[in-house]
Amino acid sequence: MKRCFSEKERKTKRRMKRCKRSGGWAEAETETAASKFMSVVNDDLLFEILIRLPDSRSIIQCGTLSPSPCKGGYGTRAGLPYQHLKRHQSYQIYSEKSKTLHHTSPTRGAHYLDFLGWLSRKYFPFIRSSFDDLLLVELTRQDYIICNPLTRRFVALPKAPLLPDAAPKFHRAGLVCESKCNCKSSSLYYCNCSIKFSVVVLSTDQLELIFHAAVFSSETGQWSESAFQFPTERLFYWHSTPVGCSNGVLYWPFGYDKFRGIAAFDLHKEVGDPERCRFISLPREFGLNWRTMSERARIGVVRGGRLRLFQLYWNKRVDSYVFRCWDLDKATTSSSSSWLLVHDLRMKCSNTEDVSWGPVALNPDDEDVFFFTRRSIHENLCVCQYRIGYKDVDECETLFQFPNVRDLENLRLFTLVHPWWPTAIPELPST
Repeated sequence: MKRCFSEKERKTKRRMKRCKRSGGWAEAETETAASKFMSVVNDDLLFEILIRLPDSRSIIQCGTLSPSPCKGGYGTRAGLPYQHLKRHQSYQIYSEKSKTLHHTSPTRGAHYLDFLGWLSRKYFPFIRSSFDDLLLVELTRQDYIICNPLTRRFVALPKAPLLPDAAPKFHRAGLVCESKCNCKSSSLYYCNCSIKFSVVVLSTDQLELIFHAAVFSSETGQWSESAFQFPTERLFYWHSTPVGCSNGVLYWPFGYDKFRGIAAFDLHKEVGDPERCRFISLPREFGLNWRTMSERARIGVVRGGRLRLFQLYWNKRVDSYVFRCWDLDKATTSSSSSWLLVHDLRMKCSNTEDVSWGPVALNPDDEDVFFFTRRSIHENLCVCQYRIGYKDVDECETLFQFPNVRDLENLRLFTLVHPWWPTAIPELPST
């Protein structure tokens, strides 16, 4: 009896015959084996294989392997807290998984960004913003670079427009990325296999009455300009480190020496729309006066692109540190700010006379992890990791101790999160 082959089997037989005639049987067999391997290996296992190769970082930097973006979506592998302290002083702190990729220990110096070639220039790179594993670096008031420190790939943006009567020191800059992928991923993160990014540079005139917005789009390769008013607070009092969410919104806390509110710049709103730059009030439980001091609160982004506000301060009345954490309701508008209280904890401290604690950042990959600073008159400044469930702050894990530093003003910490595959910076359209 003659056997009937399925359409799939017939195509396979024809392909085998073509390979034999062309001498490409070995190549086809290898390709088939690779396809079978990739069909049964999940992203977690593939990552564990890659990081065990002798030089995993070089392989990633060379881009010799191509990811399967539609398969795994976006899953975070390792967190890298990175702080830029002063214009000529920076430190890197690596988690255990990050050390596997970076092959280094916490060090001081600007070598982390040496691949930008700034040593041959007159300018020192100044980190303005981060988004996942990308950094927005400022060389001058008009020169910006988007870079991936792991792959050492970067793109220089066209010169940013400069308002003729702009106050030279009064500007803020931020980076936000959005997915362009159609992958139906079950991940809580957006898929980074294809992205677009926007850079927002805000400045003001000498009187600080009119705000000037310059927005760069990776899709057009050009800057667009607009003007608006934000009467709630002068730009000078906006905090210099913004937070970007995958919904196209950049958030800047503001207040001279305390948290007075948050400014939200929404790139999806049209120019002239009052919701494009709106005011977000703080939660009722945030409190007033000394509890709102700037060094006692921070904002960040957690899974799903949610904006999170958290606060840490010592309360003598309860003889404990008070730790509160809120998530912003996505339905928040300029006329109505809604927050959801996520954590409201009391934490003991064994030594309140010589030691003080403060918040610096959160972990975007793990909603239960936060980063604190520990200041003491007996030891150098430390960055510590706190996990929800610890009964007192003394249980915090020390991640890094600054050499010969007891206290720091204007401490800024930028959190880099490594996706399952490094984010590729899109090429800019030619103009």
